[in-house]
Amino acid sequence: MRTNIAEKLLKIVSDIDERAHVSLTRLTVLKKWLEPSGRLPAFAIWVGLRAISSREKTSGEAAALFRQARALLAGVDPVRPHLARRAAETLYDRLLEFQNERQKQRWGPVRLIQDWNLLLVEKVLAIWLWYRKSPAHGYGLALVHWAREGRRNRTR
Repeated sequence: MRTNIAEKLLKIVSDIDERAHVSLTRLTVLKKWLEPSGRLPAFAIWVGLRAISSREKTSGEAAALFRQARALLAGVDPVRPHLARRAAETLYDRLLEFQNERQKQRWGPVRLIQDWNLLLVEKVLAIWLWYRKSPAHGYGLALVHWAREGRRNRTR
């Protein structure tokens, strides 16, 4: 008997909860699940809401960006998300500028990330603004989200 996509996703979530990681190849099932209209923006907003609910200490510009993200996403229905476009674009630009430092590596420049939750919000806004029909962007968002979850669980 074939396993459906929803069952596979539940198993992935269960594995993450139990072991704080999952094989990246197993996450490819998300691309298929995110194809139907409306699922990707809803998933992105759900991830964004989780990212801004973080209780990790921040200060300075990062704290201001969190406040702005919380104000933008406050009360947004993840099932039928709607954001103020201009405010989303403004926040996206600020997030991109905040973590725009690159370090030259042997294989090419690498972006340095100071705050993974703010990176998630940046990716969420990019999906909502421009990539609503791109399951590949949803997959990339899931990779960052679950990598952050695994990193956070290992430091506890």
